Amino acid sequence: MRRFLTMGAVVCFGCGLACLSSTRGQSIGAAEWTTDSFDSQRDGWQRDETKLTKKNVKHLRLLWKVKTDNKPMGMQSFREPLLISGVNTSSGAKTLAILAGSSDKVYAIDADSGVLVWQKHLEWSSDKPQRPGEGWGFICTNALSATPVATATGAEQRLVYVLTRDGYLHSLDISSGEEKDAALQLLPSIYGKPYGLNLFNGHVYTSTGQTCGGVPNAVYSADLKSKRVSASMPAQEGGIWGVAGPAIGRDGTIYVATGDGPYDPSAGQLSTSVLAFTPDTLQLKDYYTPTNHEWLTLRDLDINTTPVVFRYKGRDVVVVSGKEGRYTLLDT
Repeated sequence: MRRFLTMGAVVCFGCGLACLSSTRGQSIGAAEWTTDSFDSQRDGWQRDETKLTKKNVKHLRLLWKVKTDNKPMGMQSFREPLLISGVNTSSGAKTLAILAGSSDKVYAIDADSGVLVWQKHLEWSSDKPQRPGEGWGFICTNALSATPVATATGAEQRLVYVLTRDGYLHSLDISSGEEKDAALQLLPSIYGKPYGLNLFNGHVYTSTGQTCGGVPNAVYSADLKSKRVSASMPAQEGGIWGVAGPAIGRDGTIYVATGDGPYDPSAGQLSTSVLAFTPDTLQLKDYYTPTNHEWLTLRDLDINTTPVVFRYKGRDVVVVSGKEGRYTLLDT
């Protein structure tokens, strides 16, 4: 509950956006939310939120709602909203809620008033044709599925990166929605169902977990300067399920968790495990497999979440959980 309230209480629906606040017209201020689960470590803790308290949270109420033309697809509509403060728009400085819709549409909404500041329909870039319909049930859909990521406060240029259904990465000016660079192909095929984007040291990362569109289960990265795209090898037959996408440690190490499937370390197949990759080349650095992984796999109790990284006594610790209902803490 705290995670969503501290995002400024922005709640997304298939047809629009509803915003709640404890004080009518109150500015959300400088407490930003620039990526899925707040930060690169995916800890979901908005440290800069000061307006919501235990006393006033009971007064939350609907302030505004916006109807959009986004088309829901395969049980998907909007991704987790981003909140960016102090954006210099054509109508002054504003706090914007940035939402990526399932039909490759992006909306920037004034978080104080509910006024639509800009919207952008990202055009199809792949040479492969679009498919009719919403996809194959709720698992492999034809929807945009990765939460965007924005550059951090204080960056030379505030941009938001969006990965569209065709597997191409777009960079948009947060103030206007203008595309600042040519779209870059990040995934090898269309409709790959990637998960939340992460940004570290000039690289955008994502992961895939259900082999949708024939896209292998792997971690993918794009070097924003050189335009070089990399993928972790070998691809995993066990899915990388965590919908928040990869988590990143303070040293840049990339963390993901895999679901059930074949387990053969000599072949690089590491199902029901936590994997750690180098940030530049996506080489496997290390991994952890529960001692009861065979028992877990037989019962479909695999790990199915994005790892969370947090600082404890001067070191990074990783926590992960799964269908078994246990948390595992790992010293990185």
